[in-house]
Amino acid sequence: MKDHLATQKFIQLILRLADDVMATKEQLTELDASIGDGDLGVTMSVGFNAVKEDLGGTHPSNPQEVLEVLRIAGKAFADKAASTFGTLMAAMFMRAGEAAKGKECIGAVEFLP
Repeated sequence: MKDHLATQKFIQLILRLADDVMATKEQLTELDASIGDGDLGVTMSVGFNAVKEDLGGTHPSNPQEVLEVLRIAGKAFADKAASTFGTLMAAMFMRAGEAAKGKECIGAVEFLP
């Protein structure tokens, strides 16, 4: 399926997202400081660093483990990035995991309401 991602590619996507978000830590902090408390860059870096640590060695043998990948990412945020936005990210990953439950690969259609 050309418009879907298998589990291993999905892990690579999340790890790349983590790198990209962590690279913008200072920009996120500056933007957040202009309207909030200025901790968004730190929260996102801490959360995505935890995601990278927890997913870095993940090699699911069962293709339907997209659910598990998202659960791991959500738990990493919940455990390490204790803030309002960290909680929102944790909930997003975990809810996305529920939408992917039982899927061998995922695409946009799996996340439509």
